[in-house]
Amino acid sequence: MKMKRVCTILLCFLLIAGCTSNKPTIIQKEKANNTVTINFLTGSLNKNVLKYMNEIMTDFHKKYPDIDVAYEGYQQNQNTDKKLVDVIEERLKNDEATDVACMDVKNIFDFVDEGKLVDLSDMPFANQMVDIAKKDSTVNGKVYSVPAALVSYCMVINMDMLNDCGLSKPTNWDEFLHCCEVLKQKGYRPIVGTRKFMKLIIYAGGLSQIYLSEQSEEYIKKLNNGEIPISDFTRPGFEMLQTLIDKGYLDPEEALKYDPSELSDIYTKDAGCFAFTYSSYLNTDQLDFNFALTGLPMKDGNIALIASDRRMSVFSKSKHIEECKKFVDYFSDENVQKKTMETFGKFPAYTNADIQLDERLNDLQEIITHGNTMLIQDYNLKFEQWANLDTLCDGLLAGKTVDEQLAAFDAIQQKAIK
Repeated sequence: MKMKRVCTILLCFLLIAGCTSNKPTIIQKEKANNTVTINFLTGSLNKNVLKYMNEIMTDFHKKYPDIDVAYEGYQQNQNTDKKLVDVIEERLKNDEATDVACMDVKNIFDFVDEGKLVDLSDMPFANQMVDIAKKDSTVNGKVYSVPAALVSYCMVINMDMLNDCGLSKPTNWDEFLHCCEVLKQKGYRPIVGTRKFMKLIIYAGGLSQIYLSEQSEEYIKKLNNGEIPISDFTRPGFEMLQTLIDKGYLDPEEALKYDPSELSDIYTKDAGCFAFTYSSYLNTDQLDFNFALTGLPMKDGNIALIASDRRMSVFSKSKHIEECKKFVDYFSDENVQKKTMETFGKFPAYTNADIQLDERLNDLQEIITHGNTMLIQDYNLKFEQWANLDTLCDGLLAGKTVDEQLAAFDAIQQKAIK
């Protein structure tokens, strides 16, 4: 019970700090007596996350009563440029307690290169991850991070509108175009667009050719040395997006008005049929119609674009590496996985848990199971994809040509590899 009481008090402090502090603040509880305390540093002060972590740490402490976990939430204040990774760097430099932290994949790649992370390949969870999760956790052939769950970037469908037109969920690009044409002819708006996320079409139609090919490693090598321009792969995706604009299925000016975070506000029953988001964004409380989620349409099927959620890594400077390994491995526990899915509505990153998902996620789960997936960002490539495609996609929506945007992407590639 001691652990539960301590964690609850800590979470209250976190919420207070998140609401009132004028400066970025790290909140750390005092170490408990007669236990090993490990520090768990994350960038979240969200109430649901705090409650979830409190429950996980309480259950973990019951299983390992000699290990205490200090949850430390960092919230970047608008008055500073200091990010979570900067805080981690400072603490490592000053030999301050840094045991486990949640980071994005780029930071993990950088820290691995600098020898700052522990190889977790020998832990039980490493053999229980689904293939795409293990790929996202692996650097230079070794596992360095533990995902709590998976998120899929996908297409959401207004099923009421689709059914009213006598249509079925599209399973490839041609079927998607057919649905859009029928919807348009019947006076419906086929696609509700937003800034940035229309790039998902470019991923599905273009970049997927790299990762669904048996020659994937060869392609990456040639992209990194400049032998192949990235435009060779992304041209079909840009052309597919341009097709949606040319046929009147997507209003580019309307799409540029809205951020992806505003989708639930504009995606009303009269607004349109298809939209692009991620699997944990929408819920039944936000929409007044029946909806379903499915993969992004490609020529030969649909694809799920995957990101790991809450990647946890153990630092080599930790004085309690074995205890840290037990903690991160605990997130693959079947009961923890069930709690994760119940809390966040995402996809399991591990194969050992039999979890019943919301039926609206069935299409995506089937796509993931069959391996028709790719990651949102591949740091084996020397040039960044996710953020650069934000700019390039929105430029196309603003009226730039496919060739102009392809040339710009090639220039980004060439600059990075030089």
